[in-house]
Amino acid sequence: RNIAKIVLYPGGVAAVINPADRRFEGTVKLFPGKNLVRAVAFDRSGRTMELRRHVVFSDKPAEIKFGQFAKAVRDRSALVRGNVISETPLKTLTVFPGSQPVSVDKTTGAFSATVMLSSFGENSLLFKAEDASGRVVSAEVMVFLDNEGPAISVDLLPEFIADSVVNISGTVQSADLSEVTVSPQGAPVSLDAKRQKFSVVRKLREGRNVFSVTASDTLKNITQKQVVITRDVVKPRLAPVSVASVVTTDSYSFTGRFDEENIATIKIEPGGITAEIDTATFSYTAVLKVSDGDNIFNVTATDKAGNFSMSRISLVARLEKQENVLDRLKKKIEMLEKQVDSLKAVKEPKKQK
Repeated sequence: RNIAKIVLYPGGVAAVINPADRRFEGTVKLFPGKNLVRAVAFDRSGRTMELRRHVVFSDKPAEIKFGQFAKAVRDRSALVRGNVISETPLKTLTVFPGSQPVSVDKTTGAFSATVMLSSFGENSLLFKAEDASGRVVSAEVMVFLDNEGPAISVDLLPEFIADSVVNISGTVQSADLSEVTVSPQGAPVSLDAKRQKFSVVRKLREGRNVFSVTASDTLKNITQKQVVITRDVVKPRLAPVSVASVVTTDSYSFTGRFDEENIATIKIEPGGITAEIDTATFSYTAVLKVSDGDNIFNVTATDKAGNFSMSRISLVARLEKQENVLDRLKKKIEMLEKQVDSLKAVKEPKKQK
């Protein structure tokens, strides 16, 4: 109640006093950096009382600088590091999406934030810093989420092969391809980085061979594709065929047997005949076109690896020519006509003159 005046420093500005609620206010000029603000109160008796506050003034907004961190990750959580540079005390640092508060070292301004990425590919992370004066600045950083391995496409290979080696080739699609291996013997294969094509020669053992093509990128995402090739060097075997000793018609149907699990075709020449194969019973059937006399047919069996073997079928045909058949019919008719005439002569006696 006895306050006579209040003087504000720097500047020695007289404050406006409101005795009713015992408040005062006034404006002082601040300089960049740390300022000591003083309020000196004088009562009517000349006694004084002083209140001091340090106020930092800066016309520069805060600045967010990102440090070194992985810009591409395979996990959905990304660790982002950086610093907030501010002459004015920092109030909050928040990262979006998610409105996640970030802790900042008050001495150095350093921060690190673990942020969950929402989608595959580019993810935009927005950091917003607010200082004690209410000014807000923001900075954006992109983090790429890649949790999918490279796409592998293997060139078409035969299921069965007779050769001792095979060339396995194909393409691999990846923005950051690291290497391609083919196991077993899984050393990195020859790779055309520009076209992302690979090629490797591998040995084959007799029987089923299983190869695994593995592609990895720089983030250690891995994709595998299996290739199965069967090496078969054994020729198919044809069992001897039992046929009739003599054939009297111009077509002959027969059944044969084979010993081969991977049979592909059985063909018969001459005639270009393809036999009908029954893999369940290891048998085949065909109809042969024969001519009068001796007939020799070559039967060729081929398996899926290209191995083949041949056997022969011999047939003897005794076919009557069509003209001989007609002559016999004509003679028989003539003979029957004579018999009919003789019968008529017996039944009808000769007339007397």
